[in-house]
Amino acid sequence: MEVIELLLLAKNGDEKSKEKLVAKYYGLIIHQTKSIFLNGYTFEDLVQTGIQSVLKAINSFDINKGIESFNAYIFWAIKNNFNYLCRNEIRHSQCLSLNIVMGDDMESIDLIESKETVEDIVFKTVTLKELRFGLQLLDKEELELISFLYLNDSNDNKQYLSKYAQLKGKDYYYCTSLKKRALKNLKSSLH
Repeated sequence: MEVIELLLLAKNGDEKSKEKLVAKYYGLIIHQTKSIFLNGYTFEDLVQTGIQSVLKAINSFDINKGIESFNAYIFWAIKNNFNYLCRNEIRHSQCLSLNIVMGDDMESIDLIESKETVEDIVFKTVTLKELRFGLQLLDKEELELISFLYLNDSNDNKQYLSKYAQLKGKDYYYCTSLKKRALKNLKSSLH
């Protein structure tokens, strides 16, 4: 049975379809769960949280936006739910540390809101010459994305990754991976 059929049945309350969709994304849940440690939570508790994320995503996904974005929607639903859980638990934890690794090599300190923009941080720490060199090392697609998001000369509103994906006719998840890769390559060239 295809994902679209399972999703339609699951949205109409079919428990078997929900189970099949959870089973389809169970590996992703396990992968995300392995990088999380919270006092008072067992591995099974965290897996249960991942399953709940999938079930919530099934109910909230808008099929009219196209089934091809469902995989990315599920991925981000699980990831965001775990990040929310971690932030919430850190607030109530007696042992506070800003260096707790939460996943994808992100520490809780990375989640603290800052008034500085990415551009402000880069210009404070990198010379223009280094930045030009780093940009030259990016491939065409990476440079195009970075230019669209951060180097836009117009006074328009901030550019968003979803807008870039739509303009280029690319999958949003692909664009998030491209952005992550481009920023990683740029960062490595600046050190």
